[in-house]
Amino acid sequence: MADSLKRSIANLQARIANLERQLSVGTRPFGTSSLGVDPELIIPAFDDASPRALIGTGSILAEGTGIQITKPANTPYLAIAASGTGVDHGLLTGLADDDHTQYALLAGRSGGQSLIGGTASGDDLTLTSTSNTANRGSIIIGSAAHTYTADTDMILRSAAISLDFASATGTFLTFSPTITYDQAGNAFGGYFVFDNNPTYTNPSTEANSPGPLISFFDRPVIRANSQAWTIASHDSFLSQPTLNRLTSGGPTVTSLYHFRASGGTIDTASTVTTRYGLYIDDMTVNGVLNTQVGVEILNLTAATTDIGFRNASTSVYTPLNTNVTAVGTTIRSDATYVTLTANASYTLTAAPTIADGQDGQLLIITNEDTVDTVTIQDQGTLASSNLRLGATTRALAPRDSIVLIYNSTIGDWVELVFNNVI
Repeated sequence: MADSLKRSIANLQARIANLERQLSVGTRPFGTSSLGVDPELIIPAFDDASPRALIGTGSILAEGTGIQITKPANTPYLAIAASGTGVDHGLLTGLADDDHTQYALLAGRSGGQSLIGGTASGDDLTLTSTSNTANRGSIIIGSAAHTYTADTDMILRSAAISLDFASATGTFLTFSPTITYDQAGNAFGGYFVFDNNPTYTNPSTEANSPGPLISFFDRPVIRANSQAWTIASHDSFLSQPTLNRLTSGGPTVTSLYHFRASGGTIDTASTVTTRYGLYIDDMTVNGVLNTQVGVEILNLTAATTDIGFRNASTSVYTPLNTNVTAVGTTIRSDATYVTLTANASYTLTAAPTIADGQDGQLLIITNEDTVDTVTIQDQGTLASSNLRLGATTRALAPRDSIVLIYNSTIGDWVELVFNNVI
């Protein structure tokens, strides 16, 4: 009995090994027999033909095919046959286990995960909302219902990047849509390449006051590492449109705005203390800043009519004051409009009386003192006064004004207008 069992087990092991070999090379078709299986795969279970309830029914896998091992009733044999339909993946155990970290886990993975597009140089990663080309959906970053609770929460953030190439330019984030209007006869609406449309709502239980609400915040850090380097320029925003034609015809743009501050709406329950269409603040300088220009408009010559600056509203020159307390006081020139006050009447002897300005700079001076007169002197009267006046001196009594312009070729302030009022 023991020897028969050993031979049966050895025979079974040999037949299974042979079966696995035949299946792996794909050369062994399954035949049929009276038991419905390949005759060569009918394996005696026991030599004594006495069935035992020691061998049940199960299945194994070989190259993705289900292999059925059964014990036919009233026979001393094991029958091995292909199951025909393979194995149902949903019946496997451990499907919820995260055993394959080479694949993205849609439900999320502890510690986070990275998705990389390709392996070759220049490969891309393309995300598309749907395979339906008739009506694409959106690619949504972040859950619409998510509540961000920490100061470090960010919906989209770039990791640290090191540049190690010699090309002239590099781009970290690029939007390059090709937009073709191809439905004849339709009136098309506007198109927004970038549409920032947040809604800020305070809690209904309290009137809390948040910090500044900023739609676009550009705050680069430009620093040198051991070696000095020179950067040609830094542009926080650069608009450079191109108009051309593909085959024939040509586009006509009624108004081309490089930067536009639209009016917006303030409803009856809202208050805005001050609205700025463009606000330019001063820098904090601990190093060297040679020249600072708030707004620069170059000489525009390309159009039929060129206008450097046009203002249909009022123009306001914020006045800065010089308080004259001695004959050696100098009059400031760091503003367009300067007012004078004094603690007595003086004829100024400071050389220069007004420091050099920029070529073409305009300076308006008004004495707003109610009692005292401040007298300035021409370069011919006071050497190095830096003033070219219409007379040897100009006495600025209360309410009097003088308008000067700086000419770098002359090297002095030149009088344009002197107004002596009653």
